[in-house]
Amino acid sequence: MSICSRHDMYYSRLALLAIVTFYLLSGCGPRNYIIPLVGGYSLIVGSANVVVIVYNGDDALGNTPEIPEKVIGVGYDETFILAKQQELGGLPGSGFGPPEPIPGRFNYWILNVKSNKIWGPLAIEEFTALRKELGVAESIELHDASEYYGSNPKRTPQKYD
Repeated sequence: MSICSRHDMYYSRLALLAIVTFYLLSGCGPRNYIIPLVGGYSLIVGSANVVVIVYNGDDALGNTPEIPEKVIGVGYDETFILAKQQELGGLPGSGFGPPEPIPGRFNYWILNVKSNKIWGPLAIEEFTALRKELGVAESIELHDASEYYGSNPKRTPQKYD
């Protein structure tokens, strides 16, 4: 990796962290949450469509993988985080505007929190095959991400750290 691309990656992560921090501190929208998951990773909710999984430990601006918006499903154990992501796009027919969910368009992700390796975006068939290949426990289920946040969350994050 060239020095230029390392700097670009550093500044893009810094910009993402600044944007998420701005949303969280400015009180934009009713849902601004940081839900700790495992291995220093958190589910961060900045708005209805800004729902991401990022590392917010000591190396938050380093080379840690992240799962981009819009995360709609989450499951994890002490080694893996699994995620379902709904693809986002611009406003129909406009070519610009805030990203909106694209109905029926989903990707899947597998994140090994011990090695900081990530696989995705994956189609459901690729996800299922890779999950078996990596030995991800079948007991990990994808739950609706919104069950972890809100005024009355249905799920409490499990503690493995």
